[in-house]
Amino acid sequence: MKNQTSFIDRNFGMTVLFVFLVLFVPLMVREWISLRAEGMYNVEWHTTSMARLLERDLAVNRSLPDLISDLKNPETFDNFDNHVKQKIGFLGLLNVRIYDQSGEILYALEGDLIGKIFLLGEGRKSALSGEVVSELIDRDEYFDEYGQVSSLDLAEVYVPIITKKGTAPYVLEAYFDYAPITQRTNIQLMKSALSLLVTTLIVLILLIYLYKGRQKMSRQVEALEAILPICMHCKKIRIEGEDQSEEWMDVESYFAKQDDLEFSHGICGDCLQQHYPDSKAAKTCDPKS
Repeated sequence: MKNQTSFIDRNFGMTVLFVFLVLFVPLMVREWISLRAEGMYNVEWHTTSMARLLERDLAVNRSLPDLISDLKNPETFDNFDNHVKQKIGFLGLLNVRIYDQSGEILYALEGDLIGKIFLLGEGRKSALSGEVVSELIDRDEYFDEYGQVSSLDLAEVYVPIITKKGTAPYVLEAYFDYAPITQRTNIQLMKSALSLLVTTLIVLILLIYLYKGRQKMSRQVEALEAILPICMHCKKIRIEGEDQSEEWMDVESYFAKQDDLEFSHGICGDCLQQHYPDSKAAKTCDPKS
């Protein structure tokens, strides 16, 4: 009897597509997450570098928290402002602000924001507890928070200003144009996608080749199984048991066992004339009937 086709045989195209998606999509998602995390790490590095440079250049005789607490002094503010403006372009930062624990802006490049108090968001709250926090902020979110228009989608980073006692009374907030990082990420993602696509297709082609080879072997086995070894004299059929033992079985028993068939017996014209030549039926029988 002909074997029934498997689910994979019946839906081979869909199976190949499913395998491709299972292999390709998770790898691409993982690559995207990795590249995005790398981009945010670069933004955090530039912002924390600003805090370190300010501390290195300004905190010679006084700590950076002490300097920030004295920003209402015009001389201290001008010195601080000059250093920030020198470093901001070098580090690729668009803006720098410093908040205290109440949310008041102690320093900003936009002079009209100094002295204003903003509600502490989750990012600034986490920074006040000592964590470096980074997040992406689009133009609408920037306008909603500060009431100002930004032409760019920004990466926003909060860096705690730590005292010698380990507390964080101030937060340095910096903005970074995320567009160049997005462009680099997209280019790298396209390269990774092409590489993963080629690798996945090679693996898929190999799997298809192995599967087709297995199908071919299966068909050959089925063809061999379809050949019945039969005795040239008595016409019994040879079968092999599970223990590789051989057994000769008559045709009726073999097919009755394989296909659950029942046989009824008659006699053909040739056998009638050969075995019962004197019978009336044999004399009137056409051998071909």
